[in-house]
Amino acid sequence: TLWNHSPPPLWDGESGSFPQRMSVVGPAVTSGSRLLVPAAMLRGRIELHLACYDLHSGGLLWNTPLVTGQRPINMFGRLLEEFVAPPPVVHGDQVLMQTQLGAVCSVDLFTGELRWKSLYVQIPFTPGTYYNKGELRSLWRNMPPVVVGNTLLATPFDSPHLLGLDLDSGTVLW
Repeated sequence: TLWNHSPPPLWDGESGSFPQRMSVVGPAVTSGSRLLVPAAMLRGRIELHLACYDLHSGGLLWNTPLVTGQRPINMFGRLLEEFVAPPPVVHGDQVLMQTQLGAVCSVDLFTGELRWKSLYVQIPFTPGTYYNKGELRSLWRNMPPVVVGNTLLATPFDSPHLLGLDLDSGTVLW
């Protein structure tokens, strides 16, 4: 093991550093000596971050909060299904993240600064009750966005639309 951010034994589930408090919620991607990790705090609402670690030392280089959102929960406030974000996509010096929580984001690879965030229309989900689980009827698979020329093609799991976004500004083209 080169490095490890696991919480200590008998961890209280709340304290510790950012890497210890957050759950990894999607595949990590490397870019040079950087490891880009979708991470979230899961407490009823999903607080999604994009974290960047030094691949060799495990040191946290930056962490950018992207969006908070909701999925169907049970009567105890716990998610009915595991939340999984698609892997981030590195294009030049930007990291593109389809959050699956109502936004597509672009983050600077080197500083972690949020360049743009584009919101989209979400599919409403039916909330759970004590006798019935909630549901989100998605049209798409949980896939990362794709860059074609200067357009980002995104099919968010929680959207009814195929989106075309301007890569530089995040403006929805169609």
